[in-house]
Amino acid sequence: MKIFFKAYWTIIILIGIFFHTPSSANTRFDSLYNLAKNDTSTISADKALREAIQQEEPAWIAKAFYLKGYRYRKHAMYYEALKSYFKALKFYRITENITWQQYTLQNIALIYSDAGFVNESLSVYEDALVLAKKIKNLTVIGDIHYQLAKTHRYLKNYDRAAHYLMLAEKQDSLEDDQIGLYEIELERWAIASQRKDSTAVMRYASQIDGVQDLPLDYRMRYLNNLGHALLISKQLDSARVTLFQALTDNDTAKVNHEIIAEMYRNLATVECLRGDSTVGIELYEAALAFYDMNKSDVKLVNLIDLLYNIYHKRNIIQRSDEFHHYLADYTRNMTQLYEQVKKAHIQYQVQAATYKYESEMHEESLAQQRMWFYSGLAVTSIIVLVLILLYHHQTRQKQKVVKKVVEDIDSLLNVKRVS
Repeated sequence: MKIFFKAYWTIIILIGIFFHTPSSANTRFDSLYNLAKNDTSTISADKALREAIQQEEPAWIAKAFYLKGYRYRKHAMYYEALKSYFKALKFYRITENITWQQYTLQNIALIYSDAGFVNESLSVYEDALVLAKKIKNLTVIGDIHYQLAKTHRYLKNYDRAAHYLMLAEKQDSLEDDQIGLYEIELERWAIASQRKDSTAVMRYASQIDGVQDLPLDYRMRYLNNLGHALLISKQLDSARVTLFQALTDNDTAKVNHEIIAEMYRNLATVECLRGDSTVGIELYEAALAFYDMNKSDVKLVNLIDLLYNIYHKRNIIQRSDEFHHYLADYTRNMTQLYEQVKKAHIQYQVQAATYKYESEMHEESLAQQRMWFYSGLAVTSIIVLVLILLYHHQTRQKQKVVKKVVEDIDSLLNVKRVS
């Protein structure tokens, strides 16, 4: 009886080990991960990561690193974000999760873009596009086409930008994504504006309908683009009214700060061209307050440089010196960021090359295994076929012998009957 109870409790413990513990660990990780998603810092993400590492679950580790990367990116800690995303990518590759590999690559590309590494951003978007096409994720393919269009516009590859916009538009039309289609129109508008094609800019302005029904950010982007279009068309009074009303009639606190910065900047340029440089300078300073100082933005650098030159020419020494030091500090910070991101990109290239080599070796190994399997199958089939033929041949030979014997016996019996 004691042996029976001992065996019974051993089985119960084993069941607990194999079934209860992973479930409990899964619950703990999910709890920590959900907490981390609502925490703007990386503290909760670190706790989720420690739990994932302790449980040795690659899928959980990937999720935790991805979340850390997202948090670092939101805080403009780009180097830390890249390191976290690279680790997430490594574990997503281990688990062969192509869907999240492509999302991770898209985030890496966005960081490169924010840090001013536009060519590197382009190559990573192309890597993400390969994966999206591999699993036929049409929505993501459309998103990447749109990002590639924006990146090519930044590089002044306008024909390539137009090509990718056409591909993105095709996908958004299939999905009836009205917001996506509107973003494409805004991007076409931006290309025309960057080319200083005032006729095309005004044509795009007249083609966009239903602006008041759009979310606030999109509506403000439209009004900013319209104001800029009127500005480059030298319709200064109309540009002034459009931009001023947009900034005063809407709750700017709820709008993306980069859009507000661009609106103030365009309005400042209008005021300067109208002859009111004092108001123009105030508006340029207002625009500066809305820029993200952690981003390597050419427009931001140009604005700082512009304000420095304005104050320098007016011999306002204190403000001139402030902007001179401001520009020097910003340049120094961007140089440091440049070196960090450059180092990170080398790591990405090494990781990508290693993964590609391992994948090729794995595919080669699988191909060789398939070759041996099919070769073995072919040889086995031939052997079986030969054996079947031999069997049939031997059977026919035996039947002939038996038939001959039967015929001989019949012949003998006939001879005896005759005699």
